[in-house]
Amino acid sequence: MIAPARGRLSYLSAEAQWTRAAVIQIDGPAVRLLVADRRPAHAIPLWDRSAPVPSEAHGYQLKAVESAVSCVRADTDVQRAVHDLTARALRHDPVELHLVAGLRHVTHSGIDPQQVARAARRPVHLLTPRRESELFVLGAAADLDPAVPQLLIGIGAETTEVVLADGRRRVGSATLPVGGLALAARHSDPPHDGELKLLRHRIGASFRSLPTGRSEHVVLTAHAAPLLLPVAGRKRGDPLDRTVMADALAKLRRTRTDRLARRLHVERESLAGLAAEALILDSLLAHYQLSACRLSARGISEGVLIAAAEDPDHWWVDLDAARLRRERLEAVTPGVASYLPEIHSIAAAA
Repeated sequence: MIAPARGRLSYLSAEAQWTRAAVIQIDGPAVRLLVADRRPAHAIPLWDRSAPVPSEAHGYQLKAVESAVSCVRADTDVQRAVHDLTARALRHDPVELHLVAGLRHVTHSGIDPQQVARAARRPVHLLTPRRESELFVLGAAADLDPAVPQLLIGIGAETTEVVLADGRRRVGSATLPVGGLALAARHSDPPHDGELKLLRHRIGASFRSLPTGRSEHVVLTAHAAPLLLPVAGRKRGDPLDRTVMADALAKLRRTRTDRLARRLHVERESLAGLAAEALILDSLLAHYQLSACRLSARGISEGVLIAAAEDPDHWWVDLDAARLRRERLEAVTPGVASYLPEIHSIAAAA
C-alpha cells in the first residue's frame, strides 16, 4: 500500500485497510457520538490541505459502527455526557477519538473546554464558523452534485449551518442562531399557531447573514427532519418538499409528541425539535425560492474523520484565521511568528 502524503495530493491502492475512529461533537444541548470504520477509497485523489473540500470525490469511505445523541438540560451536564460517550466510544477500540466544539457554542453557552477535556482525558478542538462549514461540506461531499450550485443545510440543536456550494466547493456560509431544540423550548406541546408565527418571525430575522447566490437544489442534514415524512403520512423515499412540511406541522399542532412517538414507534426526545426544524427548513426554502430538498446522513462529524485522516496535526485549524494571526504578530514584532512553530508551519503550508 502506498502511504498517503500528509496534506498533499496522493493516490492510494485498493489494498487500504479499514481503521476505526470516533468523534464526539458538542452541539449546545446535544452531544453527538459517531464511531465509524474508515479507509481511503481506491484511485480517488485525496484533498489538498490548502483547498479543504475535494474537487472530484469523497476521498475516504466511511462505514458507521455506532451513533448516539445525548441531550443535556444544563451546561454542567455536558461534562457528564462527554464522559459517558467517551466510555461508550472506547468500547469499540478506535485508533483515535476526537472531541470538537464550535467556538460559537462555547462562547454563548459558557461551556468550559478545559473541564470537558479533563472529563474525557482528551483535548477539545474548537472550530471557527468557517472551519465548521468546511468540514460540513467535506463530510457531505459524497451526497453533493459536483456540477451544480447547491445549498447545504445542517440544522443543529442551537444553530443552523447554511453553506452555499459550487459543486463540492464552499462559496459562502452563515451560522444562524436558531436550532431545533433551542426553538422547541419556546413553544408548547403541541405548539400553538401564535407560537409558531413568532418562531417563524424569529427565524426570518436571522437571515440577514445568509450567503447570496443561485442554488439548484438543497441537501439537508438534521437530527429529526427525516421523521417529517412519516409524521406527514408519507413513505420513506418520498420527496421532502414544502407540502410535506405543511402537513407535518398541521399534525404536530394537533398531537402531543408523546402520543405521536407511540404511534411512530420512536422515542419522544427524537420529536422534541421537529416542529422547529420544519419551520427553519420551510423558511430557508422559501427564502431561496426552492420547493424541496434531499436528505443526507453525513455532516460535520464525518468531515472530522476524513480531515483527521489526511492531516492529523492541523485538521481543525482555520487557515485564514492562522494567516491573519501571523500577519498581526508580524505587524507588532517583525519576525516573531517564525518562533511560533504551529503558526509558522500552518501559514507556510497554506
